[in-house]
Amino acid sequence: MLCKKGRSASEAQMALALYDVAYSYLERKLSYYEVKEQIKKGYPIYMSSGNYYYEDDEEKRRGHATVIYGYYYYGSTQYMEMWNPGSGTVQQVIYYLDGTVGYLYNNVIFSWEYTLCSPGYVVK
Repeated sequence: MLCKKGRSASEAQMALALYDVAYSYLERKLSYYEVKEQIKKGYPIYMSSGNYYYEDDEEKRRGHATVIYGYYYYGSTQYMEMWNPGSGTVQQVIYYLDGTVGYLYNNVIFSWEYTLCSPGYVVK
């Protein structure tokens, strides 16, 4: 997905390659197990997200990217820690058991769509 004022995940992948960082582009979100494996090995995850309020209207549809750099449990709830470059803040996001991941940014709820991550720690 390409945001009108931003860039796509595939463009971010090309930018990382300029610094000899070879991340894989996946048209899906990672499982919580995959998130943990990436982070344990020291690989942050590029999370490309979109909003679905305007799914049929490309003019109004928005995208946003964040970086997942941590995870933890609180009770039986799975969380991810992510850096949001748009707001310059850290956010804790719930990773629901059904795989749903969403967060609020600029009064819009975004959901994880695409991923850039280290290819060695992904379940195929």
